[in-house]
Amino acid sequence: MSQKGFIPLPLVIGVFVISAAVIATYVLQSPIFTQAQTPHFVLPPAQYNRDIQYALSDPRSSSRWSGILNGELCFNTDIPSFGGKYRVALEMRVKDTAATNSAVHNRIIGASVSRLITLPSTLSCGSRTQRNDSFAAPFNVPDKDVWTQPCPEIRILVLTEGPWKLRPMEEIGRLSREYVCPNGVPSDTPTPQPDVTSAPTVTTAAATPTPAVLMTPSAPRPTIGPLSGTITVYSCQKPKDVTLDVCDNPSKSACQTIRLKTDESQNGIWLRKNQGDDRTYLYGYNVSQNSQGGAIAAGSTMAVGDVLATAATIKRQDSTFISSLDDKSLVTVPGTHDKTVDAQFLTCGCSYRARSYIKDAGTGDILRVTSDTIGTANDMEVQKFGDKPARTFNNGIIDLREDFFDFAERFKTNPAVPFSEYGVDGISKVRLYAPGYEVVKQECQSFGDALSCPGYSQKSSKYTSSRDFTQLRVTCGTNVEYGWMVRRTSAASGLTGPLFTAEQADVNEDGVVNILDLSICRDALGETAGSCDLDDNGLINSTDFSGVIQYLGSPSYN
Repeated sequence: MSQKGFIPLPLVIGVFVISAAVIATYVLQSPIFTQAQTPHFVLPPAQYNRDIQYALSDPRSSSRWSGILNGELCFNTDIPSFGGKYRVALEMRVKDTAATNSAVHNRIIGASVSRLITLPSTLSCGSRTQRNDSFAAPFNVPDKDVWTQPCPEIRILVLTEGPWKLRPMEEIGRLSREYVCPNGVPSDTPTPQPDVTSAPTVTTAAATPTPAVLMTPSAPRPTIGPLSGTITVYSCQKPKDVTLDVCDNPSKSACQTIRLKTDESQNGIWLRKNQGDDRTYLYGYNVSQNSQGGAIAAGSTMAVGDVLATAATIKRQDSTFISSLDDKSLVTVPGTHDKTVDAQFLTCGCSYRARSYIKDAGTGDILRVTSDTIGTANDMEVQKFGDKPARTFNNGIIDLREDFFDFAERFKTNPAVPFSEYGVDGISKVRLYAPGYEVVKQECQSFGDALSCPGYSQKSSKYTSSRDFTQLRVTCGTNVEYGWMVRRTSAASGLTGPLFTAEQADVNEDGVVNILDLSICRDALGETAGSCDLDDNGLINSTDFSGVIQYLGSPSYN
C-alpha cells in the first residue's frame, strides 16, 4: 500500500498546528503551491515521491502536439552545486511494432527542455530564496496499434543528470486513461503477453532509487510457469512472509493463495538471489496449477490479486502491507504480471535528534545554566508566539529526540504520515536568548548520513555575534549537535554586536555574499517583506542594501 508523508520538524516540539496546506493532495504536495482548480486527468504516482514537490495542470491542447503538460516543482534532495540538470518527461509502455508478439518497452513520448540548475537554493524546497521552476512538456500519444492496453496511462517523470549525490525518485504522476481515450475507455480485455524471452510487461509503475532493477530483473527466470512475475518489496526490514492471491477466472469464484517457499518453485514465491539493493527485496513467483490442483489451460484468463508482505515495523511489531493498486489484474496465460509493495515508512522510521548547548567562549566548557530567560526558539515558533524562548536550557543543554510517526499520532493525524511545517526536507533557523551574554562563535557537528549542519555539511564553525543559528537541516535521520560560544557582558539587557551578519546578507544562501545578493536586493528596494529586509523592520531600504555591500566577498559560513 502506497503511503504518503511529510517529514520532520526540527527543534520544534511544542508548537504545531496543522494547516490545510500540510495535508496535501497528489497534485498539490506542498504548501508552497496554489492552484485554482484540481486537474481532472492527473493521477498520483504509484509510490509517494518524497524527493520532489510539484504542482501539475491538465495538459493543454495544441495544433502541433497531442498535448502540453505544464507545472512547477522544487527538490527536497540535495541539489548539485554545479552541473545539475533535470527535465520533465512523459513515458508510455508500448510495443516495438504492431505485431502481437512484439517486444514491449517504455518509450519517452515527450519532454520539457533540459534545465541546467545554476542557483540550487532557488529550487530547494523550503529555502529562503525558493522560487520554484515552471516547465512545459509537449508530447505526442503513439498510434493505437502499438499500445499494450486498450487504453493505457502515461507516466510523468522527472529525469535528472549531473553529479547528484542521490537521484530523486522519478515518477511524480500519471495521465489517466480518460485523457488518452476521450471518447470512452474500452473494456480491459486481456491481450496475449509477449514471448517469455521478451521483456516482461510491467503493469505497475514503481518508483525506486534504482529504477532499472525494477523495469528489467537482472537475471532471467530459469523456469517459468503459465503465470509468473516479480514481486518488489521496499522495506528496511526483510519480510517475514509474502503471499499472493490468484484466481482461476475474472469473476474470482475460485482462488488460491500462493505462499513463500525456501527455493524456486513451480507453484510458489521465492526470494531471488543476488538481486535488488538496500531497502529493496525482489521475489519471483510461478503459478502452474489452478485452485483445484489441476493444470492451467493455455489461453485461459486468470485474475492476479493482492500481495501481502509481513515485516517488523519501527515499533518492533509485525505488520502486514498490501501491494499497490494496479489497473490491469487480468492475465491471459501464458503471461506475466508484476506487483509492488511499499513498506518503507513504517519499517524505516523517521527519527530526529537535535542537541543544542551554550558554552563559555573562554574555557570551552558548557555553561551549567538553568533559567527561564535563557533558551531557544526556532523561526516557526517566533512567528507564532513572539520573540521569546520556546524552551530553556537544562544545565546548558537542550536535547530533543523525536520519532515523527509518534509525533503525528499524538496530534491525531494519520500515524503513517509524519508531517512538518518545514516540509519533507527543510531548513530551520534557531534563535538564542541569553540576557547578559554575547555570542562569539557558532559550531555544529552532524552524525550519520543526513548531513544537517549549515550548507549540508558534516561539521561547521564560524566566528559571529549573531544569536540566530541558520541553515539547520530538518529531515528523517537528522542527528545534529550545535551551539553558541558566549561571554558575559556588562549589559544585562541582551546581546550586542553588529547590525547585520554575513549570513543575513547572503540572501541567496550560496555560501558567499556576492554581486548576485546585491542584485536581488537592488530589485527588491521598496518592498515590504522578503529576505533582503535584513533589519526586519517591514521595509527593504538603503539600510538593508548597505548591509549587503558591507559584506561583499565575505563567506556566510565556514
